[in-house]
Amino acid sequence: MMYRRSTGGRGLVQRTKTFLLACAAFGLLCLVDGTPASAATGEQVDKAVDKAAAWLLAHQGKGNWEIVQTPNQTRSFKNDQELFGGQWTGQTAVVAYTLLTAGVSPNETHLASAIDFLSKTETHGTYALGVRCLLWSALDLNPKLKAVARRDLQYLVASMRAKGDARGLFFYMPPTAADADQYDHSASQFAALGAWSLEREGFEVPQEFWKLTDAAWRAHQYPTGAWSYTFNGPEDAGKQTASMTAAGVATLFITQESLRRGTECRGNPKDANIAHGLEWLGTNFDAVYDPTREAWQNQFWLPPEARPKLETYGLFAISRIGAASGLRQFGNVDWFQRGADYLMKAQAPDGTWKGKVSPIDGTALGALFLCYGRAPIVVNKLQYSLETGGKSAEARWNQRPQDVFNFVSWMGHQLESRFNWQIVNLDGPAETLHDAPILYIAGDQPLNLSQADKDKLRLFVQQGGMIVGNADCDNAAFSSSFTKLGTELFPSYSFRELPPTHPLMSGEQFTSTKWGRKARAMGLSNGVRELMLLPQLDAGRAFQGNNTGTRGEAYQLMDDIALYAVDKIGFGFRQKNPLPQPSATAPAGTPVTLARLQYEGNWDPEPYGWQRLSILLHNQAGIALTVTPVKLGDGTLSQYKLAHLTGTAAFSLSPTQRQELKQFIDAGGTLIVDAAGGSGPFAGSAERELQAIFGDAAAKSLSHPLPVDAPLYSIAGMKIDNVAYRPFARKSVVGNLKQPRIRAIQQGSRTACFYSPDDLSEGLVGQPVDGVIGYTPDVATSIMRNIVAFASAPGQQAK
Repeated sequence: MMYRRSTGGRGLVQRTKTFLLACAAFGLLCLVDGTPASAATGEQVDKAVDKAAAWLLAHQGKGNWEIVQTPNQTRSFKNDQELFGGQWTGQTAVVAYTLLTAGVSPNETHLASAIDFLSKTETHGTYALGVRCLLWSALDLNPKLKAVARRDLQYLVASMRAKGDARGLFFYMPPTAADADQYDHSASQFAALGAWSLEREGFEVPQEFWKLTDAAWRAHQYPTGAWSYTFNGPEDAGKQTASMTAAGVATLFITQESLRRGTECRGNPKDANIAHGLEWLGTNFDAVYDPTREAWQNQFWLPPEARPKLETYGLFAISRIGAASGLRQFGNVDWFQRGADYLMKAQAPDGTWKGKVSPIDGTALGALFLCYGRAPIVVNKLQYSLETGGKSAEARWNQRPQDVFNFVSWMGHQLESRFNWQIVNLDGPAETLHDAPILYIAGDQPLNLSQADKDKLRLFVQQGGMIVGNADCDNAAFSSSFTKLGTELFPSYSFRELPPTHPLMSGEQFTSTKWGRKARAMGLSNGVRELMLLPQLDAGRAFQGNNTGTRGEAYQLMDDIALYAVDKIGFGFRQKNPLPQPSATAPAGTPVTLARLQYEGNWDPEPYGWQRLSILLHNQAGIALTVTPVKLGDGTLSQYKLAHLTGTAAFSLSPTQRQELKQFIDAGGTLIVDAAGGSGPFAGSAERELQAIFGDAAAKSLSHPLPVDAPLYSIAGMKIDNVAYRPFARKSVVGNLKQPRIRAIQQGSRTACFYSPDDLSEGLVGQPVDGVIGYTPDVATSIMRNIVAFASAPGQQAK
């Protein structure tokens, strides 16, 4: 029996599947702040999940993870035997789902036996049914398992209470005449979660189910914004808890997705209940694992001193909201960072966490929290304001609240991985936008942004990001203002339609010529990569309506855009910031100046690259680099000892410019030349110009690269021995070559010029992107770092 594998999302190279445990977001503010130095890292989170998974696998008994091995249909819950006998199979289902989400293959012996156990064993307990449905949604179901999943869903839907305050809610077991008015919000959240998870996989859930669920949860919210395990009127708010408040907010996200899938342009929808609940969580976040505020309900048959002290159960509900809403923060609380920091400290050496019942459920739910939070963020959706008459007002940026969530969920299914999304704004520095490679701007109004916002968007793109626009309802005013914004940010470039041969349209997962409907896209390029893209269709409408069948080209185009933006190599950990910061402990360094050569052409396609390299040179090589634009031919180049020439198109230097370069070199200067993006036309022009300057010696030197043992590749202990090219370069030019192709022109005993026909300039930015003939960003940066260090070393300049 074969199943699809599911993972916590370590990148595209792990071809595994899960689904996003969440639903649609409403327009709620996400402030992205800095991460403290002591915060849990991606590596620590991965190790914690791996330890937890190993412990769970090692503690399976009799092919399952049940705390008791005998089912029990009693409605009395005086002890573990009665409670977990009534929720028979539930523990196994939650552990199995956790292991799938953590990346364990469903064909692994322990996991396969658990799935087989579940497929053959019925249950009627609400918790168990909810988690079982969640598990089925994460597997590729054969006909036998589909029948089991359908049966579980039917049992679950039929268990909804229909009387009094319990109407629309659930209790531990299906209702009888004696307990028809009993309910529990905890059981109810698992019921809604299970039903929703299978509905997203194509199983049918009646709309009345969601209407009743929605009404019940709204009616039971306290005026404070919180929920408790049961509701006894607005005056009984003393038992409100963070775990049930998180459950309430997460459940309302579910009901909103199922009830309101409108795709029209009617402004940003608001939900006061969700907003109020999030506000309470932002103020009371630490209550989620505070035993003094949650212990009253934990294992109610035990005395307080015997109840567990950690609430991974509450963190599980928190992670559902985070993944659903795209919010990185609740108020000023970074939910994932705060929870991850806590779990790193609380995890036992054997990999376990304490739970509501035992280390089994505590460890499973703690690992789930980390898996949801660590999933790479593919798209950031921008919350923005517009300037009108000197005043700022919120734009209609979120008219389709489920658009990006539905897209990343679909993409995760296609690539058998797990992805997240996030809402960001422009309140912070541009660096805070880099959790994702793509910034998605949607709307149906002209983009009249403030100058400060434009400056941040420009810097975000220069730092390697890409902006993708969506004209809601095909609004022409938005489209024209988006292209205008592009030319304001980057006046040297203009939009044009991407041809079918463009790597984005022909070299990613889907090929544009095979789409049922033609999906066009306008792109603004710097000659190396696409800086801004505007698909010529309302993709947001397709995403919001979850129209994967009838509007598949919208999903496929956006999928290709995302893969293009990361060069098909995968997405990084959500908290990883690729932008380096100057080291406070590094010495001031040796001053070095470098001239960026201006000429009639695209001389500066990637301006941020040298800013980034300057920081790395300070941190790694003890060089204080100053970079200055210098107009070639104006007579000022003699003030510098290093110069860099790059571009993306054919060019020709004037005699005056050639003479100035020759004088610069004769005086001991070193020239660095690379073809940005691996541009063939630029490389051809550069080689002709170098021959004109250096004569016949240049032709010989340019015909073969430096040997791999050249001093350049190991100067000052900075050894480069693992040379990797980008996928596009391997496919189109270099094949399986493992050696660099840097050329060097000697003048006497020193190297006067370093030349690369392959890209170095885009590599300096640090963001991988498809369609570039060159080295991976790390290798390109290391090569240029060594070139600068080599050229600056004593003895490399003429006497």
